[in-house]
Amino acid sequence: MKIFDKDGKEKSRFQSVASNDEYLDGIAVGGDSVYLHVYGSINPGSGVSIDNPFIVPSSQRLIKFDKSGSKKGEESYNPMQEGRGGNITSCAVTSDGTLYAVSNINVDQGGKYASNILVWDAKGNYQNSISTDDLNLSNQALFSDVTVDSYDNVYVSVNEGFRGEVPGYIIKIATGSEMLSTITPNSRTAISYSSEQIGKGDLGTPAGLCVDRMDNLYVADRARQSVIIFTSKGRKRDELGVNTSPSNVSVDPFRNMACATDGQIVVIDKKGRDIASMGGQGRKPGQLYYPHGVLFANNGAVIVSDGENGRIQIFERKEGSDFTATYTSPRMFYVPQGMCWGKDQKVYLTDNFHNVVYRLNINGYTPPGIGETGPEPPLPPQPPAPQNIPSDGEIYFQPSDVKIPSGGSSDINVSIRYASNVYGVGMTLKYDPQYLQLDKCEQGNFLSSDGNKNLFIYKDEPKGTVKIGGPTRTSAVAGMNGEGVLIKFRFIGVKEGDTKLEVSEVLVKDPDLNNIQVSVTNAKVKVLPKDSTPPPVNVNIPKCSWDASFAGSGTTEKDAKLVLKTVNGSQDIKVGADGSFKFTVNLKKGANNFTITATDPAGNSKDYTFTINQATRNVVVMWVGKLVYMVNGSNMNLNAAPQLIGGSTYVPMRDLGNALSCVVDWDAKEKKATYTYTDPCSGAQTVLEAWIDKTMGRLNGSPLDFGKAPKIIGGRTLVPLRAISSGLGADVKYEASNKQITITHPKP
Repeated sequence: MKIFDKDGKEKSRFQSVASNDEYLDGIAVGGDSVYLHVYGSINPGSGVSIDNPFIVPSSQRLIKFDKSGSKKGEESYNPMQEGRGGNITSCAVTSDGTLYAVSNINVDQGGKYASNILVWDAKGNYQNSISTDDLNLSNQALFSDVTVDSYDNVYVSVNEGFRGEVPGYIIKIATGSEMLSTITPNSRTAISYSSEQIGKGDLGTPAGLCVDRMDNLYVADRARQSVIIFTSKGRKRDELGVNTSPSNVSVDPFRNMACATDGQIVVIDKKGRDIASMGGQGRKPGQLYYPHGVLFANNGAVIVSDGENGRIQIFERKEGSDFTATYTSPRMFYVPQGMCWGKDQKVYLTDNFHNVVYRLNINGYTPPGIGETGPEPPLPPQPPAPQNIPSDGEIYFQPSDVKIPSGGSSDINVSIRYASNVYGVGMTLKYDPQYLQLDKCEQGNFLSSDGNKNLFIYKDEPKGTVKIGGPTRTSAVAGMNGEGVLIKFRFIGVKEGDTKLEVSEVLVKDPDLNNIQVSVTNAKVKVLPKDSTPPPVNVNIPKCSWDASFAGSGTTEKDAKLVLKTVNGSQDIKVGADGSFKFTVNLKKGANNFTITATDPAGNSKDYTFTINQATRNVVVMWVGKLVYMVNGSNMNLNAAPQLIGGSTYVPMRDLGNALSCVVDWDAKEKKATYTYTDPCSGAQTVLEAWIDKTMGRLNGSPLDFGKAPKIIGGRTLVPLRAISSGLGADVKYEASNKQITITHPKP
């Protein structure tokens, strides 16, 4: 350390103040003494390391000198000593004053963290720590925030990796009556605890935590930009969007939530609607710079740890006004972060870089529910809600405009949408028995789609009033979210006219039996004159098919019921909402008859009968040197035996055409044979032309190289068997052992 006079001339220097692996980083002068701050290397023995303020040094010393450079004293501090936290980010206090704090120390330059929950008793005596290893978490696991419930169970948010590279979760550490097992670390004050995971799969990057009076757990999720709420049993209850990335959350007795974001505090109500905001990024009083901790007070005030500004601010809301800053402390902290209320009504505040937890007495402010409780903040003007889309949910009919023929029937569903965490429902359905008759009432699959067994009862008495209990989920499970069918009805039209279906006395409950507010959209019903016309069946059926089965499709009336009848029995055909349908008929050789019976809700019915012939492929077997050949198992005779000429099998021109069901024409002038094959199913024709002594022919008018030319031998016209058969679309196989040729036409 060098000392200069006021003119910049060196007067003296202190030599060998620190060792080779230490660094000087602070100086102060008081009276006749000079104080130097010295810190040890980040990685002892690894050479010079990067100056990274997030990395805790191995040791720290404060050395006192007189002005001549003589050492007068020294205080040393080991930040790695057990019970001393590094980068303390959040804290929570139990009913007996036990303090839990999250500490994440960067132990090397590669990004490896030591993540621990440090535990002190009410007098500040270090008790123990709980590490990620103690909880059998991965090497990348990092604790983010900590809170406690009324039973002193500890909840910790966990992320895998510093930036939450994979979805995080919550660890519930049971330290009281809910403890499941016990571990007792050596050399430390024993703490009995067990742990379980909450929210895995429901969370993105969980950050801040808090609980309400019912021990519901609120999680600020930065990745999902929302607050996610779990019941005391760990079931997901709700998810409310914040339209930004919240780092922390606090809840008041009215279940309003204050969420800390990068530059402001946002307040939303229990339905996720914006109530207010405060702050705005900046350094002035009332502005915030990366706030983190946030607490509601008894009078509705919001206490904020203003991180990068190193201070505490309090915002209050007078009736009819917005939140405004009523107190701004001087910069008295380094980076204040997590806050919590203690049972002693003090505010506990973590300071990230000073690595301490402060206990603050903020005069006139106590936790919510202690002393006077402030009024619930009124909602600011809200944009008009879209019609039929309430904030908590809607019950509606599908369809909502029903038409039923007199004497016919129609299926009608009561469905729910926009609601979350639905556990059970109950309602009354009213209809006019002069116009309608209830034919069916059963539960839908919305509340049982995950396999849960539901309870469901109903009573249609007196006629026209259906009392419905359920569907209701059973056992300790979470509610269902989204959209789906609650109840399925079928009504029969009794008399022509206009009527309606009305739902009243609706109860929708979550797993904790809290009411979920829903709106109801009822249905109009028109009973039409009796229908006497059977539904049509529009389908294209071919006369024949080469395949072993026929896949058909067509259309009919959307509420018609179709039955397919074949020699193998009957089966229902599913009709789509647009009246379309599909079916399959297995075929056998020859004629295949089947019937589609169409019936409408009025009982009008008609049979539609169809026939499909399964076409038969010709299988021809010939032998070189033999006049006998076979077509589909029947023996026949050739005019001349097949013979090998130049390595190819030649057969009589006309005999081959007849065997393949072709019409054969001979043009003596051109010495041309023409084969014409007509597909019996499609009607498509194949025309093959071949000339004597020419290897080139024509297939449907296009040139075709046979490779071998037809010949006239002994007054008979012979053609190359493989070339002509293949050209006509046949499959040809030759067995050299017995000189057998098998032709299958058309090729399968």
